Amino acid sequence: MKISEILSKYDTDKIVGHSYGEAYDKLFEKFDRNAEISILEIGIQKGGSLCAWRDYFPNAAVTGVDIVDAVKPEYRRADIAYVLNDIKKWNPPYTFDIIIDDGSHFTEDVLYVIDNYEGKLRPGGLLIVEDIQDESLWKDYELIRTGANYDDLLLIIRK
Repeated sequence: MKISEILSKYDTDKIVGHSYGEAYDKLFEKFDRNAEISILEIGIQKGGSLCAWRDYFPNAAVTGVDIVDAVKPEYRRADIAYVLNDIKKWNPPYTFDIIIDDGSHFTEDVLYVIDNYEGKLRPGGLLIVEDIQDESLWKDYELIRTGANYDDLLLIIRK
């Protein structure tokens, strides 16, 4: 099963609202699904995408961080770490294979994540920023347009 199919099982805007499914299918195909990788998502809202990442990568360490605890009770799982903190105050002592920024989407915050979390990527890792809103500001980065909405745009950093 592809990640796009798994994402559609959960309450997340990654499929409905944005059209990120195919892009994630392609981005994730380079990873061994059964490997013990580490995933961080910044901005988790209801927690649906964390469940999808864990379902797709059954041996992954999945961590979600947000400033507000809005995770649905049915999405709280013992095999997912939930961190209630501001990403600018939290400094994880470990590295990640995949980092997904679905946080505030403000340019200042996106730059903070790039500047402070790109160094937390393991070799071969991906930093993915969702919902890029002003394409012209990010012309020096790899961008993937996934739909017709102004912010159906992923910024990709490969290590």
